[in-house]
This record gives sequence, C-alpha cells and structure tokens, in this order.
Amino acid sequence: MKESLRILKSFWRRIKIKERANSNLKESKGKGKVVINLIPIEDEDALIKGSKEFPTLFKECFYEIEEMEFGFEEELNELVEIEFKEHKNLEKLKLEKEKFNILLSGTHLASFYGVKQLCPEVFVQFDFHPDLRDSYKGKKLSHACVAKRIAELGVKIIQIGIGEQSIEDFYNARKYNIKQFARVPKLKEIPNKSIYLSLDADAFKFFGEVSTPSLSKIGEESFEFFETLLGRKEVVGLDLVELIGKKREVLKAAQLIRKLLFFKFSKYKKRV
Repeated sequence: MKESLRILKSFWRRIKIKERANSNLKESKGKGKVVINLIPIEDEDALIKGSKEFPTLFKECFYEIEEMEFGFEEELNELVEIEFKEHKNLEKLKLEKEKFNILLSGTHLASFYGVKQLCPEVFVQFDFHPDLRDSYKGKKLSHACVAKRIAELGVKIIQIGIGEQSIEDFYNARKYNIKQFARVPKLKEIPNKSIYLSLDADAFKFFGEVSTPSLSKIGEESFEFFETLLGRKEVVGLDLVELIGKKREVLKAAQLIRKLLFFKFSKYKKRV
C-alpha cells in the first residue's frame, strides 16, 4: 500500500512539473518561410575593404554552426524553411514579400531598397553613424545617406547606438524628428507599427572587423531587446550590413541571424 502511494505521488509530481514547464512556454507561431538575400556589394569609398565577401561566405558559415539556440526546444529547421538567394544588383533587387526577408550586404544602401519594397512604417537602425547626409562624395545613394533617403520616403526612423555624426547628420536628425539613442532603449520607445530592423555591424562591440571601424558600445544586452521586438512587434524584414568577410566574423554573424530567427519564429521558449 505504501509503495503504491509512493508511486502515485511520484507520478502526480511529474505531471505538476510538466504543467509548470508548459506554463513557461511560448505559444506556437507556426513554421515560417524565410529568404536570406545575399548581396555581395561593397561601397567604393568604404574605409576598410572586404565587406563584399561577407554575404558570399555567410551560407557556408550558417551551416557550420549548431542547429539549436540555448533555452529553446527546437532545431531551427523545425521552425523555418530557409531559402538563399544571391543578388548582384541592388536596383534589380526583388523580394518575395509573402516571406520573411533578411538582407546581408557589404553596403548599408541595401536597407534603402529593402524598405522601398517592404514598406514598413518604422525603420529601427542600429548604427554608430546616423547616415543622414544628403550626399557623400558627390553621391546621393551612399551608405552615408541611406537614412536620409529613407526619411524622405516618410518612414519614421529610430536610431540606436549612435556614437559620432557630421553637422549635417545633426541637423537632419532634428529636421526629420528622428529619435536617437546611444545605448539600447526600452521597448516602449518603439511604436506598435510595422518595422524594418537594420543592423550595421559597426554598432556592435562583438564584431571586430567592419568597413567603418568604431568605438561600438552595444553588446549582448541587445539580445533581450531583439527577442522582445521580434516576439511582440510586427517586424517585416531585417538586414545585417558592412561586416568584413573574414570567417571568424561571419561565423558570429551566422550565430546572430540564427538567434534572431529563433526570437521571431520559436514555437516554444523555456524561460531559463
């Protein structure tokens, strides 16, 4: 009798543990369809050359990292179907709007073409530089002008990680009423509207080699922000740009993109 009671209590305890675990899991979002757009183009006036190799090397590195993210209960291929596409010309870029698009490029100008096609209401830009010049070295379509071109489309801009700027950047930020933060803000600063997320590698201190070297301030504290943003807001697309194409850097980029995909598409997340 005592043994039967002990077995029954043990069984009941396992049920309770399972119920508590399930209460900490995210609801299913369904399997997502993702296109990773590889754009091997770099800026002619980049301070450090080599960013055009970043997208080319990414696919190889992406399949060399592990399939799971710590704290989650699925492999990535259970969450998403990923297709890689390469584009040689930004002006001819065509995105599959019914899928979630990620753009990887050596130039931040890729953001302008991504925004034009995906039509978000808000552009959330992680960057050490505002990129708000009207022209740079005689060019209006330049990595130093990308946010200015996007502001002219009527898209609200929020910039995070800003560390230095030109006088033109300074005045245009006020002209277009752009919110700027040196460090990662609270999510309440991001409106509940459709969002395009742009990540310039020079904003993050975990990337060592970028086309415009900087005293980056942002680290792993950004992960909690990304998890909440991608999990609670309508993010219609994202990019990662201006990373030098060396394998040690691209492997870190692959890990970051995997993490962001888990944040957006995970069916379950155990709170640890």
